[in-house]
Amino acid sequence: MHCAKGSAFCADAKGVKFGQAEPSPTAVPDVLPDEPGGYQGFQALFGHRYVAPQLGAGTPDLKRHGYLVTNAAGNLVDENGNQLNGAFLADHPGFPGFGPVNASQTLAYMADSLEAGVPIVNGYIILHMVNADPARTPTFALFAKPDYFFTPGLASCSPCVTQNTGFAWDHGDYAAEINTSYAAFAGPGVKHLGLDGQAPATGPSSAGPDSGQIVAAGSGTTGTWMDETDIRPTLLYLTGLKDDYEHDGRVVTQILSRPNRALAAPGAASLGACYKQLNSSVGQFGNFTQQASTAAGESSTPGDAEYRTVNAALAGLDRLRDSLALRVKGELEAAAVAGQPIIGAAGQVAACQGIIAAAGALAQHL
Repeated sequence: MHCAKGSAFCADAKGVKFGQAEPSPTAVPDVLPDEPGGYQGFQALFGHRYVAPQLGAGTPDLKRHGYLVTNAAGNLVDENGNQLNGAFLADHPGFPGFGPVNASQTLAYMADSLEAGVPIVNGYIILHMVNADPARTPTFALFAKPDYFFTPGLASCSPCVTQNTGFAWDHGDYAAEINTSYAAFAGPGVKHLGLDGQAPATGPSSAGPDSGQIVAAGSGTTGTWMDETDIRPTLLYLTGLKDDYEHDGRVVTQILSRPNRALAAPGAASLGACYKQLNSSVGQFGNFTQQASTAAGESSTPGDAEYRTVNAALAGLDRLRDSLALRVKGELEAAAVAGQPIIGAAGQVAACQGIIAAAGALAQHL
């Protein structure tokens, strides 16, 4: 846990350290030696052992807002009331570990942190095993595509299908069911939108003949399009903070209840949405150019004429994309951070759509 300067969450934290018999302060200096201008006076708590007491561990049967935080032994529990056990000792309270942690444990830890006064939390949830989408719950299947992998084994293997519990492999191919996920925002400045998009059971599925064959941009998935690069600038905007560098992502204006005048101006949200389709690796531009590049690589014209022609066209499209995307990125950043109006947003949206359409025409031509 990284604390703000003077935060009681760190300043008041105490625990019994290894080799000691009495509690002592557990916060340590949070030093970032490469931070421009220095980073002095900040503290952090490192490790479940020292974070857990600040969340309520040590107090038996603790509840907040009707939800159980600890059990009768005073140990933290997940959303279902099960004790959070460590990754290395059976039935021993502790942090479950990065790989084995499940959604119920992650969400409980995040909720406990928020209710203990931590204003911003991030969590990790594995989405590709058992969840709200029954089509993603495997019975017996070999997912060589898009989100599983094979390793060599003996012809006399027994069993031939094994699960390596040492790590979680949940990153895969260029496919809608891998590239589509969920992000949740709540708190001051955030609209009460509920689920913005499709329910898990109606989204891209890893079951059936279309597994790995549908891309995110063409999956029909509804809701606000955002990438991981958009999370940080959005959180910073909501908390009134600024970075000392320009983000590749943008503030997700669609979820803001009180955007500033520049972000609320006509055309700003549309420009941000088109920027995503132009610059996201799984957006429309990325999808079309990948299709064109793949077809060119598979071509067999004399002298590789088609391959050379398509690569030249792709290089031209890349230059157009880079020129516009870099300008739009800077304008969206200035609008969010400094309230600077975006001049000519409608014209830039038209230019953005034109570049994407040109990439689509190249892909269709092949």
